[in-house]
Amino acid sequence: MPIVLLDERDKTELQEQIADSAKAAKEYTDKEYGVLADAVVGVIDNIGEVKADKEYVNSTFANAITDNISGSGVAIRDISPVEHILKVKARRKNLIPYPFSNSTTTQSGITFTDNGDGTITANGIPTENVIYYFINKSFVLPKGKYTFSGSPSGSAYETHYLGIAASVDGVNLEKGVYESGLTIEIDTVRAIYLVIKKGNAVNNLVFKPQLELGTEATPYAPYVADLSAVDLVAGGKNFAEINSIKTPTSEKPIIFSGKITGNFVLSCDVNCECTNMGATMFEVTSEDGTIEITPYGFLSNPNGYPLNGTITKIQFINYSACQAGSVDNIQLEPGTTKTDFEPHNGLITLPINADGTVEGVKSIYPTTTLIPNTGGVVIDAEYIVDTKKYINKKIAEYMAAKT
Repeated sequence: MPIVLLDERDKTELQEQIADSAKAAKEYTDKEYGVLADAVVGVIDNIGEVKADKEYVNSTFANAITDNISGSGVAIRDISPVEHILKVKARRKNLIPYPFSNSTTTQSGITFTDNGDGTITANGIPTENVIYYFINKSFVLPKGKYTFSGSPSGSAYETHYLGIAASVDGVNLEKGVYESGLTIEIDTVRAIYLVIKKGNAVNNLVFKPQLELGTEATPYAPYVADLSAVDLVAGGKNFAEINSIKTPTSEKPIIFSGKITGNFVLSCDVNCECTNMGATMFEVTSEDGTIEITPYGFLSNPNGYPLNGTITKIQFINYSACQAGSVDNIQLEPGTTKTDFEPHNGLITLPINADGTVEGVKSIYPTTTLIPNTGGVVIDAEYIVDTKKYINKKIAEYMAAKT
């Protein structure tokens, strides 16, 4: 490429063109900068709105992770602070239909007595091996792992035991079930029975057959024929409707009235002097009778006073002569261990439909508790989680699994 030499006139013209181009560029930049600055001011002006929208979105949608919980009574402690409707379904714990194929009868020297609750009592000395059928016809289950239990103490193949004939994927199996129970994967039950071997004397031997979903044998519960006859009690963690009582008092306030079934803990802080530590402070009424709890009872149970069964009423009775002061942080909660106090946060009873579904179960923050009013029912619930609590729970579960 040839080199071009510029004279003075050419140099001057070129310098002027460059100067004009630079000036135009600066004017364009200033203009665009102004547009940009106006936009920034607009964003700043609206930043409060943006923050408010962000907080709304976070609280409403960031917690949309769901989790599931199951149990005879459940306390959901990682539920979202945003009120929502839970998906809740009740199901039978014991899956063996009752009444049985047989009832009270005598076979080869053994008298079998139907106790009316799904259990059978055996008495006598068999003259031959005896088989008593609870169920002698097939019924189908969703394929899964089930646990069969209920053989009495001392069960063995040589003496007496429960038995199950079942199948999975068309393959038949037959198993004897002893004291510790048996977990098997099945999709069909063909028969459930008990065996007492020839010459093995039995005296008031009680068989409690139970087939339940899962891998753990839990305490026996009768078969629930009609789920629609059961109600669901829903509330916060604390079922005690009165949480503090000034003393002394001649009144007998009712702390709880209703019907709940399962394991519970009653706790309180006794902030008064009681002149009779061995006299009744609380009276608990259940279907099994009445329990009287004294101030000493709370002192000797720092993890709360354990209760079990179907509870219908708890009442404060000042036979322990509590003096000037108060009884505070009264709490009735599901489970076996006392937890941090939470004020009473409402209580509602909802019907369970024949198919087990429960409608209109609203979340209660920070704890939602769901308990059937009859034993033998398992509650399955799906809920939206509190994201932070959920993540912390999963981390704790992961760390526990590693240790």
